[in-house]
Amino acid sequence: MSVSEGNLSVSRPSRIESISGIKAIALMLVFIWHTGVIKAPDLGARMCELFFVCSGVLEAINHHGKCEYTMEETVSIIKRKLARIYPLYIVSFLLAAPLGALGMKEWTIENNTTAAVLNLLMMQAWFSNLQFSFNGVSWFVADLMLCYLITPLLSYCVRRYETMAKLNGMQAYLVPFGLLFIVRLIFQIAQYKGVISISNHSFPLSRMLDYGMAFVAGCAILARGGLPVGHH
Repeated sequence: MSVSEGNLSVSRPSRIESISGIKAIALMLVFIWHTGVIKAPDLGARMCELFFVCSGVLEAINHHGKCEYTMEETVSIIKRKLARIYPLYIVSFLLAAPLGALGMKEWTIENNTTAAVLNLLMMQAWFSNLQFSFNGVSWFVADLMLCYLITPLLSYCVRRYETMAKLNGMQAYLVPFGLLFIVRLIFQIAQYKGVISISNHSFPLSRMLDYGMAFVAGCAILARGGLPVGHH
């Protein structure tokens, strides 16, 4: 079923508000889980995953079809995201530092200089032994920034599949979704079998793969809503 572009533009806000509401609920549940009020196992990890999935769908609805994957475009996206996120990120960093210096946490700044530098560079999530050692929750923002970084590439790849003559309808989205799913499954199995030592709920590549699958799903939602393939 197709609708006009005008109808699609009207339907987008309701979709965006609904998904944004789910993101807000996920964040609240993460906070509540960390307080210890809810003891459900891995609720925090699952809600983090849900947040990244919702973010992927939202970015697709908002931006798919507008990305050419140029270096200038990618830099522009990251600058905008950093301008919104990094100031608060620095505030959380500055709040975490004195807690360690005063011995109010289990670590001290002297023993965590490397972790502090990695936090400032948003690279801590790549190191399983350091990702929680300075500002424990900061991995979340670092992973999210990486997901934003790959958004133009995801959009470009999906557009290529949309315009391929051999693929029609949902096939254009099932192929990239399936590829991302298989890689994500390999990571999950490897972690479960002990082949790799990572925390799948915080490891950047795991989060980026989840985000990528959600982005592709968001593009499929647009197509089902009436956005013609190749209409950009």
